[in-house]
Amino acid sequence: NQMIVFNVTRVMNPSSVTGAANVVVETKDTMGGMIDGPTNVATDVITAGALASPMSWVAGTRTPGVTDTATLSFNVTGSVGPGGKFVVELPSASAVGCTRSWSMPAVPSVEVSSPGGMEMTGEWEAHASTLEITTSVNSSAIAEGSRVVVRVYNVRTPSCLHTTTAANVSSLDRGGHVVDKPTGVAIASMSKGALGTPLRWTAANSVPAVTTDSTVSFRSVGGIKEGGRIKVVLPSVGWSMPSAPVIEFSRPSAVNATAAWNAGTRTLLITTTSGEIAEGAAVELIVKDTVTPPSVTESGSASVETYEKAMVANRTVWRAIDAGSLSTSAIAAGMLSNVSWVLSASTPGVTNNATLEMVLSGRIGGNDGIKIVLPEVPSAAHSWSLGGSDHRRVAEFVEPSAGGAGVSRTVWDHASRTLLVITDNSTSIVSGS
Repeated sequence: NQMIVFNVTRVMNPSSVTGAANVVVETKDTMGGMIDGPTNVATDVITAGALASPMSWVAGTRTPGVTDTATLSFNVTGSVGPGGKFVVELPSASAVGCTRSWSMPAVPSVEVSSPGGMEMTGEWEAHASTLEITTSVNSSAIAEGSRVVVRVYNVRTPSCLHTTTAANVSSLDRGGHVVDKPTGVAIASMSKGALGTPLRWTAANSVPAVTTDSTVSFRSVGGIKEGGRIKVVLPSVGWSMPSAPVIEFSRPSAVNATAAWNAGTRTLLITTTSGEIAEGAAVELIVKDTVTPPSVTESGSASVETYEKAMVANRTVWRAIDAGSLSTSAIAAGMLSNVSWVLSASTPGVTNNATLEMVLSGRIGGNDGIKIVLPEVPSAAHSWSLGGSDHRRVAEFVEPSAGGAGVSRTVWDHASRTLLVITDNSTSIVSGS
C-alpha cells in the first residue's frame, strides 16, 4: 500500500475554541463514483490562543485618583470577526489595596488607533471591574496577528499609590466563545502626584514669637476621601502649635477635620472627618493658634503629603496620593510700641535709675535678650554709661510682676554703650504685653 500525503493550504480554523471533530474523506473516480470511504478522520482540538507582546494598559496621568485617557495595546493571536469583543479585567479595590480601584463611566467612549477603520463600543461593569470592548458588526474582521491599540476615555486611576502590575485581557468571537484566553497585560507603574500651586504656609501675623493662625494652600491632584490625611512637616526653625490644633477648611468648605501636632518631629497630621476633596481641587485650610519662630527667619520649605486610609489584614495603613513642598512665611522683625525711657533724675553727671517701658510685638521667653543701646553725646566729656564696676545685674522687671519675668544676668559693653539683659527661665511675656 502506498501512503498518500498532501497539504491543504490556507485552512482557517474555527473562530473560537472547539473540541475534536471529524473530517470526512472520500475518494471518487472521474464520474463521481465512490472508490474509498466515506472515512472519518479526527481533527485537532482547537485551543485558545494568547495575546502577544508588546502589551500594556497605560493611564494618561499615572498618579492616584486622576481621570484621564487610558491606552490598551496588544497583538492578537487569533482573528476576531465583526461583533467580537475584548474583555479587560482590571484589578479590584481589594487587589490594589485602595478604597477605590479603576473606574470609568458605564458606557465609556473608546477610540481605535489600530487597526484602522475599526469601530468599537465600550461597556463598564463596575462590580466586576471589567471593561468589554465590542467591535461593530459593520467593521472588518481583525486579522490574526494584528496589532490592536484602543484609547478609553474618562478612566480614573485607583485612589492610592499601589503596585498591582497586570490586567487580564481576552478576546471572544461574536457568539461569546474564547479566541485568545485571558492574558496578563502589564499596567504601567504609578507614582505620587505633584501637588499644584499655590503651595504655601502663610502666617496671618509674620513677626517672631506670636500666636497667630496659619493658612495651608495647595491644589490636589488625586482626590482625598473622607478619613484621608494631610501630613505637613515644618522646617526646624521654631514653628509650634497646640498638640491638637483646630482646623478650619475654607476650601472645600464642606470638609471637617481633626489634627495632631508632634513637636519632636515638627509634624502636623490633619485627618478629615467629613466631606471629600475632589481631584484637582483648590485646598485652603486654617491651622488655629500656631506660634511663629522665635526670631527673624527667612522663608523656608515644609513638606506636604496626602494619604488615604485603607484596611489591610484588619489593620489601618496610609496609602500615598500626592506630595509637594510648601513655602513658609518669612518672619520679619516686629515693632515695639509705646516705648519710653524715663530717668529718676535728669541732671548731668549723676547716677540714677532709668525706667524703660514698651509694648512687645513678639513673645519673650527664658534665655531671650533685651538689647538697649544708649546714645553717644559727642559734646560731653563722657557719654551715657553705667556707674560702678559690677554690671552683672543692673536691671529688673517691674512689669510683668514677679513670677512672670525675671533677669538671669546683664552684660554691659562700654565701647558700644550697649546693655544686654538676659531673661531667666521663669520668663514668658506674651505678644502685646
